[in-house]
Amino acid sequence: MTIAGNDDGEFSALVLAELRAAFRGEHRPQRFFIDSRNVLGISPSVNNAWIQFLRENPYRPVRTDVLALSRVMRLMVETVQHFSRSDIPIHFHSNEQVFDALIKETSEGDASMRRTA
Repeated sequence: MTIAGNDDGEFSALVLAELRAAFRGEHRPQRFFIDSRNVLGISPSVNNAWIQFLRENPYRPVRTDVLALSRVMRLMVETVQHFSRSDIPIHFHSNEQVFDALIKETSEGDASMRRTA
């Protein structure tokens, strides 16, 4: 998932509905990536929507990787995690090249598993 600009909540309902469907589907993601390198700001209503989503959603990816270039973004994610009482392991990244390589490596691994299965 890539987030950019100022998130004032105009797309929150749609994004969270898609995530609910993906997390309830047959092919649930085991690893979830959030690229927030171009986030300028997030409104409190968006934070609250994520808190509610995590409280209500029973499925948890095995690992979530977040590219958070600013301390403020990292603090926002940590706040959502804390208030949602979520036990999702979150791994923060501050190096864009490392994060992008990790996504590429993971997606190539998934593609090769599909070809051999």
